[in-house]
Amino acid sequence: MDNKEQIRSLQESLNSVWDLTQEINESIKEVREYIRDEWFLPTSLIERIQAEFSSINEAYTQCISKYERLTGRSFNFSLVSDFEKAVYDEADRVDKQEKMCTAEEFFKLKSKDKKTQAELEEYKERLNKLITQKPEDLGEQIQPFVDLLTAINEHDIGKRMQHAISLSHTFSTTLVGNLMAGNIGF
Repeated sequence: MDNKEQIRSLQESLNSVWDLTQEINESIKEVREYIRDEWFLPTSLIERIQAEFSSINEAYTQCISKYERLTGRSFNFSLVSDFEKAVYDEADRVDKQEKMCTAEEFFKLKSKDKKTQAELEEYKERLNKLITQKPEDLGEQIQPFVDLLTAINEHDIGKRMQHAISLSHTFSTTLVGNLMAGNIGF
């Protein structure tokens, strides 16, 4: 299972924790009503609460296991909201890392056309500066480079055209034209 799948699975477990917390909260309200009115608790309510606590314990255990397997760090959260933020941060880190790996493929691009090759070199320098500076929104800033690679690897001409149209806002018409003509590759 790759990191994105692990994060998705972890987020599903976390969503289960939130859902189960709501269910338990509703059950506790029901228990309070019985206690307030001095009634015996129905067996069905007791069994439901036991099942809910068992389910949330299992969801917690899954969260801990999945988090530690994904990050290699110990689970040391007391608040679910802190854990949720850590999962979000990890998802963001993995997304940026994946984009960086893909963007690094950009440095391998070549063109037989000298003008296009010169433009590619300029874009490579721009990408290298971005990677070196590591701005806060690096993932967003390198996305066009990732999109260009996606377009180059696209075999469906219609989809490649859609990519070319969106890329024309970032890259020169010469580069986009050579992309469409298949004159840029590895």
